[in-house]
Parts: sequence; C-alpha cells; structure tokens
Amino acid sequence: MSKLVFISPSYRLSTDENWPIKMSSIADEVKVIDGHGSELSVKIIDIYKDIVYGWFFDVADRLNEAPDGFVILMIGIAFLDSHSQLRLGKSSLSGKEVFYDAFVEIFESVIDIETVPVRAISKNHKESLLRSLAKCLYVNVRNGLFHDLMIRNLIELKHIPNSPMEAEWTNQSEIQYIGIDPRKFIVHLKNYFEMYLSILPQDMALQSNFKNGWNAILGNNTIQQAKIPIDSSYPASTPSNLHYTNSNIQIQGQNNSIEIQTGGTALYTSQYGRQSAYRIKWRADKS
Repeated sequence: MSKLVFISPSYRLSTDENWPIKMSSIADEVKVIDGHGSELSVKIIDIYKDIVYGWFFDVADRLNEAPDGFVILMIGIAFLDSHSQLRLGKSSLSGKEVFYDAFVEIFESVIDIETVPVRAISKNHKESLLRSLAKCLYVNVRNGLFHDLMIRNLIELKHIPNSPMEAEWTNQSEIQYIGIDPRKFIVHLKNYFEMYLSILPQDMALQSNFKNGWNAILGNNTIQQAKIPIDSSYPASTPSNLHYTNSNIQIQGQNNSIEIQTGGTALYTSQYGRQSAYRIKWRADKS
C-alpha cells in the first residue's frame, strides 16, 4: 500500500512512486496530491518555495517580536543553514564553510559594522570580518539555540533601526559584540529569498547549485524508497546494498552507511567518519 507523506504544507506524495525526488533540471516536476485530494504535477522549485514560506517564513510572521525573538531567530537560522546547501550546491556534511560562505553572500550589504580598524575599508578585509562574524554566529547562535535553547556569549537580541545586525570588533579584528534584530533578520532573509527566486530561472550557475544541493538533501542514494516497520519481516527480495551483520542490518551508500539495529536504533556513519545514533520506528532502504 502506497504511503502518502507531506513533502510541503500544500502537497503530499507517494513515497513508493516518487521518492527520492531526484532533480535533473530546474524545470523538473513531480506528481503530488494537493489539499483537495487532486493529483497534479508541480515543479520542484515550487515545492521548495512552499516549504520555505509555509513551514518557516509564514510562521515567523505570526509571531510577536518581543516574546518570540528566540523562535523567530531560530526560524531564520534554520532557513540560512539549509538554504546555504542549495545556494552553493554543497551538502552541509562538507563542513561549516557552506554556512560561512552563504552568510557572507546574503548579508554582505546590510550589516552595520560599528567599530573596525581603518584597514577594514578594503573589500577583502570586510569579507574577512564578515566571515569571522559568520563563524561566531554558527557557534553562538546556531549551536546555542539548537543545542542549548539559548544564545551564547557576545550576542544580544535588540531593536536595530536600519539593519538586521550590527557588530563591533576590536582593533585586532576580534569580535566583541553582535546585535541581532530578529524581525529584521527574517525580513532580510525573505527579501533575499524573493530576489533569489526571481533570478534563479536566468542564472545557470545558481540552477546547477540548486540541483546539486537538492539532490544532496532529497535525491541521494543512501536512504531511499521502501519504508518497513522495524520489527516486521523483511522482504524476500533483499536490496543489493542491504546485508546482515549479526542480528543487525546495514545499508551501504556510495559515501555513507546506516546500520539498523534490532532494538530500533540507526547508527549513521557519514563519508567523513562521523557517527550519530538515532531511535527509529521505521527504516528506509534502497529498493
């Protein structure tokens, strides 16, 4: 029996027929079920747009700035962290540099640099300062909010009149303060995203990056179609990349591996050797 899952707020799809969503060009479409139960073909880029607005930006718009500043900022950081893969065409597994590069490109023109050395007027040095800012945000905002439910040191949420962010550096180019206006942070990301969508159809480099980033997230070969309860009997026809290791099961992808243990734990090993354990109810494998 086909299983329908929400791929975005407005659309569901059959995981038996349309998963993974492998993309070959910006014009690619996928068959989905809309909110009225009708089947239609929708461009992948429109599904992505529905995801970003419906599950993130529209939610942020309904929040009140004063009590909800942390949540608004979390939404913005989550978008920035994930979208960086599509903008640059690189998986976040390749490292933090993807986040740093995207941040510099998206925020270069709007950050208010309060105190910097005289030499900061050079373009290269300004980019260096922004990169150091991106690194600080990654640790103190991204990791702080998602790991600790709290921003870490050097960060202050505040109203800033004309900018989503401001920062101060010492004369040694060390960050000593970052101010963030959560509402303006989201507004800037929304304005950027609208601009990005408007130029994407004409920009071949961005299209290529979007395709590569999308396939790294939702079109890869490591985890694919068949969804089976962890405690059920396995199909008679075993996928070619699935094999048993003692009482466990292991899925080998091109660069990653996932070991499904009988107790309901998935041990994920990335191509860089990093391991993460997950408690699961369902498993996915290549059919």
